[in-house]
Amino acid sequence: MKALFTVSDQAAVNVVRRLGGKGGMRVYLLWNLPRQAFVEVINEVAELTGAKDVNSELLWNLLGGNMREFETLVGYGWDYRRWIERQAIIRVIDTFRTYQEEQGLSGINDVLARLIEKGKAAASSYGLGEFTGQPDAVEGFFNPLRENTMIYLGLPGLEALSEMPSEPWIGKYFAYQIPAYYWVIKAMVKSGKINVTPEEALDIINHVKE
Repeated sequence: MKALFTVSDQAAVNVVRRLGGKGGMRVYLLWNLPRQAFVEVINEVAELTGAKDVNSELLWNLLGGNMREFETLVGYGWDYRRWIERQAIIRVIDTFRTYQEEQGLSGINDVLARLIEKGKAAASSYGLGEFTGQPDAVEGFFNPLRENTMIYLGLPGLEALSEMPSEPWIGKYFAYQIPAYYWVIKAMVKSGKINVTPEEALDIINHVKE
């Protein structure tokens, strides 16, 4: 008899890491929808809701096929700027603020400064070039794993049950749960400040995709 447990948070990943291969346990990764399937869903929902001029390319670069966040964005009336501000930016800030409070740092920008310092060293060591918030350079430090803004892909024996796209928000060992977190952190790293705007994150996307 086999039991299948479906989990999606870092606490569950920690259990898997602690138990390892005990009891014949195997680990499978069910990722977000692949790009084409996601675009098809976007078009269907846009037609049902009467949304006009929906930018599926941008939504892919914000959501990466994540249906839960897509539902949230539609709930914002397809206002992706408001969604970036209230969901993506606030989530990243809250992640860093938790670390700031736990470490007794004087301000949240101190967390960003530590992230940039650590990220530059890791990016150089791993041959990733300039640090821009790459998932494998961040490595889950400063709480993004515990707060579920990132996920660890390096579990022994991990098997992917769905397509893992080749995108900058997915590394070899770590990935952002949704790409919007990556663009927000990249905007923070570029500007050197925590309080970035949706426009700054969108400018990063547009510059990279040109």
